[in-house]
Amino acid sequence: MRALCLTRYRGDRVLRGDIPDVNGEEMHPVRCAISRAPRSGEALGMIGEHDGAEAPGRPRSTLGIVLALVLTAILAAGVWQTRLAGEASESASPTTVADAGKKENTFTREFEDDGAFEGAPWAKDLRVNLMDAWNNFEFNAASGWRMKDADTEYIDVVDGERRTVQPDPSLGEPLQVWFFGGSAAFGAGQRDEHTIPSELVRRAGQDGVPLEVRNFGVPATVNWQSVTLMIEKLAWDGAPDLVVFYDGANDLILQESLAFQGRATSDRPASLLDAEFNEILRERSTMDAVDDGEGSATTQPDPGATTPEGLGARVLTRYSRGVSVARAAASGAGVPIRFFWQPQISTKTPLNEVDESTLDSIGMGDQATASSRALANSVRAGLPSLGVTDLSTTFDGQDEAIYWDSVHTNEVGAALIAERMYAELEPEMRAAPATG
Repeated sequence: MRALCLTRYRGDRVLRGDIPDVNGEEMHPVRCAISRAPRSGEALGMIGEHDGAEAPGRPRSTLGIVLALVLTAILAAGVWQTRLAGEASESASPTTVADAGKKENTFTREFEDDGAFEGAPWAKDLRVNLMDAWNNFEFNAASGWRMKDADTEYIDVVDGERRTVQPDPSLGEPLQVWFFGGSAAFGAGQRDEHTIPSELVRRAGQDGVPLEVRNFGVPATVNWQSVTLMIEKLAWDGAPDLVVFYDGANDLILQESLAFQGRATSDRPASLLDAEFNEILRERSTMDAVDDGEGSATTQPDPGATTPEGLGARVLTRYSRGVSVARAAASGAGVPIRFFWQPQISTKTPLNEVDESTLDSIGMGDQATASSRALANSVRAGLPSLGVTDLSTTFDGQDEAIYWDSVHTNEVGAALIAERMYAELEPEMRAAPATG
């Protein structure tokens, strides 16, 4: 199948009004061959077909494609569940899919108009800061990708670490806590002072417990990648007093992605961008080859392997091994470690009108939501045996708007998650001596 990618170029005209100008560079859609179906949360609303194979006056940029792929990968879940639920046709034309997919375009759509950001005049500027940050990634084949330094009004990143509020010095020497996960851990939809790590510092401080939390969340990463990053940090940066993981949603998305690559039964380590990077490497090796207009064929998944139970079993296997490896590494460093499974809107009970509006805004219908719920629940059933704390019920019964897509929350949600985490972590925090 032919997939459509975005690359960046400096041009004289804007071809699509809904594609933002980032640092003076327009996002220009070009064609590229990728043997996959759309990824969960892919920004289909940004995808369009250019009337030539290359951007005007400039050859296609492999780096630009990589940046665009990272950008689309960190968008929230929705498209995969839709496809698994049979709500999108395999034969849909690019025009049809792009038009229908505009709702799934998460970070580029004007989410500041959502109920989750009502009364938040800073929300639009936050979205612009997010877009700037998402276009500021760097890749390292040894450790994956991370966000480069960013200094914006609401998002500050230094050496791959997002800024977190500092504890009250009067409380004494703080406990050092490392925080790992994907974009929800990073704090997509929240200002620096109101991410989960910042709220955790604030909540512990109310009880006189000083915390210094280092936020190493990396958008679009899965548990295994976070484990690898933790091991790197332990080897180079010494040991903290406590390690906390907050993840899960991307691991579900990954298995759905593998299913549409014909790898539904795989439980090996993988990332959300493997297929894309493989395609970029293939194109690099055949840079001078003539494009015959035919992309690689997409392997159809085994129907039996793509049931919620089948996919969930593989997710649980991969996730459990990540947890086991992380525990072994932390134990070797003498550091306690805790794992928290993040909530998502499809498992919230009950879904109220605000939630339904959010689901509609990202294009998740009833079947897609039910499919997402079934997959998540199939994995959740195995979490207690892994010693993972399931936070899926955190927002149950909440009437106010919290989610602004299928997994990311506003600052109210971050505070509620931090409250639940603190309740679980308080005994360990009070017992642990600060190492400084």
